[in-house]
Amino acid sequence: SGSLFKETLLAAEQRCAAGKGQELMRIQFPFPTLMAAQAYVDKYGPDNRFDWLGFVSRINLPSLVLFGELELSENPAFEGLREELQRRLAGHSAVSWEEVPRADHFYSATVLAACDRLVSWIHRTFHGEGDSAR
Repeated sequence: SGSLFKETLLAAEQRCAAGKGQELMRIQFPFPTLMAAQAYVDKYGPDNRFDWLGFVSRINLPSLVLFGELELSENPAFEGLREELQRRLAGHSAVSWEEVPRADHFYSATVLAACDRLVSWIHRTFHGEGDSAR
């Protein structure tokens, strides 16, 4: 997957250099999708402009970061993120993070479980209730 990533990033950078940064590319890494070349460079390039982890400590409003268990365990784009989240969010009371069991990046077949996590978090955070969201 490392070589596929490098090839994709190079192709995106070449399109940007040719003035075609808004042109859609068929992406295979980190997962199959369509993305503008400039968006790919911004997200995965050396400047990593969308690295939200660099800003998470500045969030002061109650926030929930929700991930699928499988995306954190199996998707190379999220390698080491579980540990990084634990490190960066330790003692940060405004931001909570949870994993949805058996969920991939798109919450395939686990959307209801993700919704349950969100509703439970809302009730705990704003109503002081336990895990019973209903």
